Amino acid sequence: MVVGLLAGRFEITDHLVGGKLVSIDQPAWNHHLEDEMNQVVGVLSAGGAKVVLFTMPYIDPPQEAPDGSVYPENRNSRVDEYNRILERVAARHPGEVTVVGPGAGRAQTGFAMLADLLTIVRRRS
Repeated sequence: MVVGLLAGRFEITDHLVGGKLVSIDQPAWNHHLEDEMNQVVGVLSAGGAKVVLFTMPYIDPPQEAPDGSVYPENRNSRVDEYNRILERVAARHPGEVTVVGPGAGRAQTGFAMLADLLTIVRRRS
């Protein structure tokens, strides 16, 4: 059995924790996210299933704030950091977890990913 997990959008947004704003730009929050992802993998693989973690593609074009700047959660750097977290999680579970997607193991260059519930198609953008 194979179980796929597609996440990321919520994980790269800012969060209010204990009255403080935290984000994927902060090492302590990254550690928290990585711990949570490892727990998720443990649950998904408990019955012997292999786990596929789908990377998050860049948000292109990113939605702009009213002042013309890019919203923080739409920055490529946050997507890259999230995808690095997935790679670290997979490294802790060799033979059990695979990372798949446009950001898997490298910076994204010229590819977009389209997904639905049945298929994943990779095409040049």
